[in-house]
Amino acid sequence: EKYEQCNVIRNNSKTLHYPHSWSEWHTDCCSCCRSLFNKQKKRFFCRKCYASFYCSKSCFEKHADRHGRLCECIRSRYSATTAARSFPEKLRGLPSFVRAAVNPAYKRGPAFASPPQVGGSRFVVKLQTKEENHSASSPLNVSDQSQHVSTTIVNAQLFDLIMNCGMLTELRGTSKKVFCWAVLEDVDTLRIFFHELAPYTDKW
Repeated sequence: EKYEQCNVIRNNSKTLHYPHSWSEWHTDCCSCCRSLFNKQKKRFFCRKCYASFYCSKSCFEKHADRHGRLCECIRSRYSATTAARSFPEKLRGLPSFVRAAVNPAYKRGPAFASPPQVGGSRFVVKLQTKEENHSASSPLNVSDQSQHVSTTIVNAQLFDLIMNCGMLTELRGTSKKVFCWAVLEDVDTLRIFFHELAPYTDKW
């Protein structure tokens, strides 16, 4: 009882953020010439692994042959693929139709974000465990903010990532979530990257 009376909540706002070491990939210098980046300078990056960054287009082209031998290894180590299932066309026009009844503050659906494009830029997906999901062999729910992509994936590395760095969902149950970057390689294939975490979002 004496120890319980001494318990004080301190710095609780820090729980809203991921551990810094997981949330940012080490991209402070060019992968070719090793010159340091500054915040204003445009960065070029490999669109296959999203793990190699360059200070200029010339460095990107100069490093292409050398990086090509490593790119596939990086992709296999720090990404995973799954089938990309989309909602039926007739449902895409409804704003946040799934969870609006639970909390209308959720910013999900085509009214809040444009659907990702096949072969386009990377976008953020949410990975979430189900209630009382404590097994790496259980499927994880995957969706983007527009709700255009909705699928599941079974991946032990992603499960460990959520268990170690994930946040509890808004329902305050046992379900946890984490945000990662992803790309649509084709209509049926979603690739999720986990060498760095995407910015945390608390309302979808």
